[in-house]
Amino acid sequence: MKLDNRLWILIASILSLGLLAGGWFVGVSPQLQAAAASEAQRDTVNAQNDAIRSTLDELRAASENQTEIEARLADLQRSVPPGIYGSQFLAEINEIVSSSGVVITSVVLGNPARYEAPAPPEVEQSTEGDASAEETTDVEPEVVQAAGPVAPQPQTDSLISSANFITVPVTLEVQGSTAAVLAFTKSLQQGDRLVLVTKVDMTREQGEGGVTDQFTMSLGGDMYVLETAASPAAEPAAAEAAE
Repeated sequence: MKLDNRLWILIASILSLGLLAGGWFVGVSPQLQAAAASEAQRDTVNAQNDAIRSTLDELRAASENQTEIEARLADLQRSVPPGIYGSQFLAEINEIVSSSGVVITSVVLGNPARYEAPAPPEVEQSTEGDASAEETTDVEPEVVQAAGPVAPQPQTDSLISSANFITVPVTLEVQGSTAAVLAFTKSLQQGDRLVLVTKVDMTREQGEGGVTDQFTMSLGGDMYVLETAASPAAEPAAAEAAE
């Protein structure tokens, strides 16, 4: 009889452990896994909310400075507009002519060209090797050092490419005194429209008594166009005006 009681106690213990294990795997464990998954989702949502709040703060700050940003953009677009705007450029030239006191004889806008990013400079390598080695072998000497100073790498920007950036050649010819032509050149380079002057030729005018203080000056350079998605249709690039 005592053996039977022990057996039943053992069986009951085994059944109790089985019930507890079953309850764990069937009830408790899935609930814990669901709670852990919910916690992970909550952390993800919180991180997304933090990112959204940060973006909203940036947009709010940008909105507060919108007027200043738009004014700055307008200044930059006057310097490098989204179109050739030849008539506006000629109007600016006429203002500079009036203020500097020169007489303009020619304004030519050449054919626009798509921008090409400059290639990195080629480094010339020195071929000086061991003289004695050259006398005993036909093998070319090993490149050991640069032949001279290395040119700096050209500055480029991935946002500026042939797809949106255009150069427009500009040639102007004016006449006037030394002070007048120099004032014209300075005003041209400091005007609203960005003009990079790359060539200047000056010729002194001859009078009946010999040379005079009057000069004929020819300026060559480039102005620029940065196209945008809302850019207007390009104006004819070739134009010439004379006074």
